[in-house]
Amino acid sequence: MKIIRNLFVVALSWILSLQAMSAQNQADNIINKIERDSIITIYQSAKLTERLFVEQSSDDEKNARTESSWEGDGSGSSQNIAGFRIQVFSDNNIRTAKGEANAKARNITEAFPRLRTYITYDAPYWRLRVGDFRSRSDAEEVAEEIKRQFPSYSREVLVVRDRVNYSF
Repeated sequence: MKIIRNLFVVALSWILSLQAMSAQNQADNIINKIERDSIITIYQSAKLTERLFVEQSSDDEKNARTESSWEGDGSGSSQNIAGFRIQVFSDNNIRTAKGEANAKARNITEAFPRLRTYITYDAPYWRLRVGDFRSRSDAEEVAEEIKRQFPSYSREVLVVRDRVNYSF
């Protein structure tokens, strides 16, 4: 009986030491390694940093986002902030929604080259949103311009809260 008890104590201490080593290995992750080793330099674009560290305000933001062509004014940097966008299109038709969102984005980009367009897919909806506005009133003014330019889009055009890219 004494032998079994001694074997049990040895086995238990061995298991506990394995658990302690496992916990230490988990704590020794890649971030700790990078912090320890000062010779490692990480280069990444500002857009990647923004995507990694900006809080997302909705499930829409978690999905891949496609930006159509917009050539900003090239001045300063940008920041992702709470703001407003104009939603021009939202549909869940499997066959046509993506193509219609892209076509409307092209039309808006041709008519309003300074506006950025965002096409998102949040199953089952394809959405087209336009612009980066800090205030609702600015977004509503541009929404009215879009309605005048594209009367067939009028019924779907509405101002929505979103995370926007603000350049300063």
